[in-house]
This record gives sequence, C-alpha cells and structure tokens, in this order.
Amino acid sequence: MKLASIGGRIRQGFSGERIQDLQGILSESAFRGILSYERALSDRHERQFSLLIFSPSADRHAQRFNTTLIDLLKARLRMTDVAGWVERGRVGVILPYSDHAGARVVADVVCAGLVSQMLPGQYDIHTYPGEDAGGVVSTQAFSSSPAMAGEDQSSGAHRLRTMSLLAPALPRYKRVLDVAISLFGLILVSPLLVIIAGVIKLVSPGPVFFKQERVGYLTSPFLCWKFRTMTVAADAGVHRQHLSGLMLADVPMTKLDGGADSRVIPCGQLLRASGLDELPQLINVLRGEMSFVGPRPCMQYEYKGYQRWHKRRFDSLPGLTGLWQVSGKNRTTFSQMMRLDVAYARAQTMPRDLAIVWRTLPVLIEQVQGVLAQRRAKPAPQATRAIGIPA
Repeated sequence: MKLASIGGRIRQGFSGERIQDLQGILSESAFRGILSYERALSDRHERQFSLLIFSPSADRHAQRFNTTLIDLLKARLRMTDVAGWVERGRVGVILPYSDHAGARVVADVVCAGLVSQMLPGQYDIHTYPGEDAGGVVSTQAFSSSPAMAGEDQSSGAHRLRTMSLLAPALPRYKRVLDVAISLFGLILVSPLLVIIAGVIKLVSPGPVFFKQERVGYLTSPFLCWKFRTMTVAADAGVHRQHLSGLMLADVPMTKLDGGADSRVIPCGQLLRASGLDELPQLINVLRGEMSFVGPRPCMQYEYKGYQRWHKRRFDSLPGLTGLWQVSGKNRTTFSQMMRLDVAYARAQTMPRDLAIVWRTLPVLIEQVQGVLAQRRAKPAPQATRAIGIPA
C-alpha cells in the first residue's frame, strides 16, 4: 500500500474524532496524531511544514476569540490544512508544504480579521525542520494598537518547545519508576560505589568520575556521569574516527577495546563489560536527564552525523539500558540500532520497559564472560587497539 493512501486513511480516521461543542474542529488527541504523522512525512520526504498556534490576550475573551478564529480559518484554509485544539484550549493549524514565510501570510490574514473584531492576541509559528532540525520559531502579538504589537524571533528555548509539541508526551509511569529505581539503586549499591571509586584511585592517577556532554531528551544537552575506565590523557579522536566509520558502513558495531590497550586502566575492561562504570548515571536518572530504559545517550559530533529520521530517537529520554542493548547490541549495524531506538521511542510502555530490564542481566553476564575468556586467551600481537562506542 502506498504511503499516500495510508496517510489518507489516517486523516479520515482522525476526522471522525471531531468534537461538537465549538464548530467541530479536531480534538487535541486527533490533532496531535496528525501532527505526528506530518512530522514523519517531513522526515521521510525532506520537506517543511508549519504549525500555527493562536492565543487570545485575555482569558475572558477566549470563547469569542476561538469562535471568531475558527470561522476565519474555515474561510481561509486549504483542503490539506488541518485545524484543531492544542494544549490549554488553544487552536492550532497544520500547514503542509508551507515554509515560515508562507505560514506568516496565512497568520496575518487571519489576525487582521480578529483585530477588526477587537480581539487581540498572539500567534506562534513553528516551522519544521529548521536549524539543526529543531524548528524555526517566531511569536507575533497582534492588536488594534500598534504599540501593543511585537515580534519575538526564534531562540533555543523556542526550538525546544517545537520539539516538545511534535514529540509524544513521556508516559507518566516513567518518571515514577525512574525515581523509585534510582533512589533504591543508589542506596543499595552505595558500598559498591565506594569500592569501585577506591579501586580506580589505586590503579590510576586522576579523577574517579568521567563527565561528558551528551545529547538528551528532545536534543537538549546534559552532563553524563560514568566511572573513569581510561587514562586521563586518552586520545578521544580514535573513538570518534572509529564511530564515524561505523555510521557510514553496513557492518556490526563491534567494540574493539582490548586488554592490551594502554589507554584502558586495570579493571577498566571488566567495569565496562559489566556495566558497573554506568552506575553513576543513576544520578542522571534521579535528576530527570535520563531514564532507566531508553536509547543510549550520544555525543554531539555523533548527533551531527544523524539523518533526520534518526533524530526521532530523542523523543525518549536516554537510558542506562534499552531495546538496542538487549537486541544484539554490537552484533547490529548502526542503521539497525537507529531503527530499534526509534521503535522504542514511538512505543514506550511499562511492560516493555520491565521486559527490557529483565533481559539486560543475561546480556551483562554474557559480556563479562566474553571479557574473562579474552583474558584467558593469548593476547593479540598489537599493543594498541581502537576503543568502540560507549555502552
């Protein structure tokens, strides 16, 4: 079945959800469904679309504002445009194949009609994709008084807001589960944390923890914590070059960190294979920057090499473990990893999270067994080997 016919059926299905209390525009759930679908089309076919959101300047005029607005929209919008409710009782309009300038023309015509009825307010234009695939945003206040009108141009905070509108809301259970697991986990493993910190201090000079900026939920940056498993002067360029090659090649994402690598500290390989080096990320989970289950957090240079559809993985919080980690991990290609991450971000449920957590322990045991077997085997002739992607 062609994508267009699927899209037509999706739109017809959502059209059946129209509410009846105010001119029959789409309900918020139906509108969000079509918005998500337009984003998928945009990512697939490399085209822009715009989202208009209209807001009254005073709550007491909200009903008259929305009634007049919907009448104006019916007279102005194309057959392919979609109007519906979006967050806190405001009206949104999806304009397919419309850039920022085109959306502004539509908005200004509609606003002229509202101003003529003495109904001041503002509109936001979110055009996707924009800079860094995060959206181009502007806010325009309109009023019969020129002194009250004004425009606020795109900003980082606005672009983050665009992504939050386009992404599905995080499940409510997730934060409750994350706080409970991270608090219980930190209490339970606190003696182990002290032991690991002491071992690292004994075997290698330098800090116990390794902090690195990663790309998190809705592409927002955060500092990711780990136990340090490499020497302080380790060359990060080797990992970057290795990962860049994996992103372009259709080969398994095999980790190449060997025991003879002078950059890995004693016990570092075992910490990485067992996942113990990731335990400080329970702090990131407690702070809401990560989740216990989700795609692994990537680095900025890795993010810059992503295709647009890859970035759908950021609709979910990054995690300590995830679908990719329990579905073959280093036996999968980069493209397969992306598909697993995007699939998880699109369907986050508690049963799925619990199943992933349950499947994680055998994976970690297998990794530890692999490291121990490698140590018993004859060492490779090369003294230095490349470090693969972080766990």
